[in-house]
Parts: sequence; C-alpha cells; structure tokens
Amino acid sequence: NFTNEKLHKFFNHYVFALEQAEYEREQINFSHIQFTDNTSCLELIEKPPKCVLRLLDEECRFPKGTDNTYLAKQHEALSGHPHYIKGEVKSRWDSEFGVLHFAGAVVYKIDGFLDKNKDVMQDQLFEYMRSSGSEFVRDVTKFQNLLASERKMIMGRKLRSSETGSETVRTNKAKPTVGDTFRRQLQALVEILEDTTPWYVRCIKPNSSKSPGSYNKKLVEDQLRYSGMLDIVRIRKEGFPVHVPAEDFVRKYHAMARVMGKKLDPDPKQAVRQIMEYIKAPETEWQIGLTKVFLRNSIFDPLEEKLRDVLQQKIVLIQKVWRGQRQRKKYTETKLSIIRIQAAVRGAVNRLRYLQQRRAA
Repeated sequence: NFTNEKLHKFFNHYVFALEQAEYEREQINFSHIQFTDNTSCLELIEKPPKCVLRLLDEECRFPKGTDNTYLAKQHEALSGHPHYIKGEVKSRWDSEFGVLHFAGAVVYKIDGFLDKNKDVMQDQLFEYMRSSGSEFVRDVTKFQNLLASERKMIMGRKLRSSETGSETVRTNKAKPTVGDTFRRQLQALVEILEDTTPWYVRCIKPNSSKSPGSYNKKLVEDQLRYSGMLDIVRIRKEGFPVHVPAEDFVRKYHAMARVMGKKLDPDPKQAVRQIMEYIKAPETEWQIGLTKVFLRNSIFDPLEEKLRDVLQQKIVLIQKVWRGQRQRKKYTETKLSIIRIQAAVRGAVNRLRYLQQRRAA
C-alpha cells in the first residue's frame, strides 16, 4: 500500500501537476485542474519526525519495545492526523490501527510488527549460507549489508584510524530495518522514474476469480477510480491533451494551404490561426500559447481527418502519375519492339520473294 501511494503521487505529479504547469508556462487561459492529492497520507507513513515507519523503527531499537508499546506511542503521536485511524472498533484499539489511503481505509493488525520489521530470521539465514559448502552460496552473503554500505558511501561518514592507518566506516544508525530498507529502495525507484519518460499501462481485472466470460462492473469501476483513470478522463475533457510547438504544427499541416487556396503566413502563430479558421474550429476548443498550440480532441481528430484526406488525394495523384508514366514507358517499349519485329519479318518476306523471282527469271 505504501508503494501504491508513492507511485500514485508520482503519477499525479507527472500527469496532472506537470500538465497544469505547462499551461501556466505558456500563459493560456484554463481552469485549474483538481486531482486527488495523497501527499498527506504519504507524510503520515514516511515523513519524520513522527510517522508510522519512523515510530516503528524507533520501537524496534528500544530494548523493551513490544507491539503494544509501539501501537500506544503511535496512537498518541498520530491520532490527530486526518489520515490516521485508531481502529474500526474501540475495543480493538490496542491491537490494530488504520490508514485512510487514496483507495480507501485499510486496517492493520499489529501482531508481529516489530519482529517482521527487525527481520531477525534473515541473520540466521545468512549464517547458514556462510557455512554452506557451495562457493556461490557463500559469495551471495557479501550482499547482506549492501544497503548499509551504500548508505556509508552516500553519507560519507568515514573516519580514519590514526593508530593503524586503516579506514574505518561508522554510521549513526544501527542495522537497517525492513521498513527502512524498503523505503530507501522505493525512493530510489521514484528517482529513476523522475529521470526517465515513463509510459503507463493500467491493468484492469474484470473479475476476482480469474474466470473467462465474467465481468464484475463494480470491481472494474473501483479499479478505474483508485488508479486515477477517471481523473484522467475528466482532465482530458477539461484540459488540452494535445499540445504541439507552433512551428511543428505548421510543418505538419502546411499541406492544408493548397486546399485553402492561399499561402500560410510566415509567422507560425498566424499560420495556425489561418488553419483553424479554415476548419472552422471553435475558439473555446484551442488556444495558442507563447510557443505551443493547445488542442482538445474535438478539434484534433477532425484536423487529422482533413489532413488524411488531403494526403490521400496527393497519394492518389502521385500513384496516378507514376502508373501513367510506367504504362507510357511500357507502351513505348512494346511499340518499338513490335516495329522491330515487323521490320524484320517484312525484310525476310521481301528477301524471299526477291530470291524466288530471281530463280524464275
């Protein structure tokens, strides 16, 4: 759920916030986009000093910490947060807590929280692996403290021993917990996504039983709502999903000028206006920013259709000219071949007739 929250925030920022920033940068008239912001929920989970993961890690490092003491401290510290829920029923407040995620409220049982976060079984597993007779298995144990080594390199907490001259690395943190490790790995994933241009594929399950020919309408609607797809559809209607640099727009649609019967203006913005006036596009469905043209689908689709019609006509014309040229060339070659054959036959006939007349004489 923490991963879903993190990726949902990145998705919102990438799709909605950046889209709105683009409108502001190009100085066009638009109504502000309203979308689900789950920043408050993420702060409840991971933002120090008081958050679910930080309180859990602190209790794991406390000598006499238990699940119940952790929950009591968490109730006291976070009960006022709008996304924090003590539990479904007051009688179970000492054994569970809830978080109001963007997809809905989820209640968590605290049984074994500290042990799972400490992950003591992992140390025992690595001890067994170190004593393995397989060289490969023993080599894998080198990666046990990979995260800790990475943290040392990043934080640069290196102290040199003055007595031996060797390098000693120390950190101000103990062995990383499962929650700490997972949080850092998730942050690294988000940083990678921020440096790339991601493409999203939303997978929707038609039913929970994986059976063919079964469509659960409520399940599909819930998935569309929780994944933000309904917000995307709404924003595509309210906003301008197509935005192209004015020069690229004119370069792509310059073929419309011949149909319009006049030359396009040298100024890209004026040329865009000429094209829009030709297709009779309502001014509410498109805008010109400082450098880009913003279109709604109600304009973009008919414009693409008109361009396809123009290109189709030109393609047919090119094909007609090429086929005519090819047939004329073929006709000329065939005609010359026929003339040569006729000349050869007539010559042979006349020579034969001449020889016959000569013998008869």
